[in-house]
Amino acid sequence: MLSIEKNNKSSILEYLRGLDIDLDTIKAIIGTFTNEEMGGEMRKIIASNLIYTLPVVGKYSFLKVARKIVPSLEYDNLKYSKNWGIRPQIISKPERKPVLGEVKVIEDGITFNMAPSPGATNGPYNARQDLINTARHLKVQIDVKRFNQDFPSAPINPVLLID
Repeated sequence: MLSIEKNNKSSILEYLRGLDIDLDTIKAIIGTFTNEEMGGEMRKIIASNLIYTLPVVGKYSFLKVARKIVPSLEYDNLKYSKNWGIRPQIISKPERKPVLGEVKVIEDGITFNMAPSPGATNGPYNARQDLINTARHLKVQIDVKRFNQDFPSAPINPVLLID
């Protein structure tokens, strides 16, 4: 059963309302899977992720792929997580295909960052830019000197704060 919160079936109505599905959305989702450029790749990704959840077979399937990065990885090194998350995918309605790569949506002072794995690579820089955008929205000042002392890997250039 579709549920936005694991083990909380009462959240499904709120989740479905939040989808804001209309005919264009349905066409875009269908287009994502039938699009010659992207459709086959999306089907492969979904199938792989479904296979990874299967007992025994899933671990072996994941292990085969993961060994490309960590050749010494063994079956017994893998454990299923008790927690799981959602990997959002933005779909362009006009183009009827997924929007790949890093995406940032800013609306009413709220920022949503979606990054491909490993998204942590740009984490400090995204956090810095989000702080600047939030400060602008709230009309507050950032203590640039203190920020740069605390976060030297992603310093704020005071020029970025000029509108």
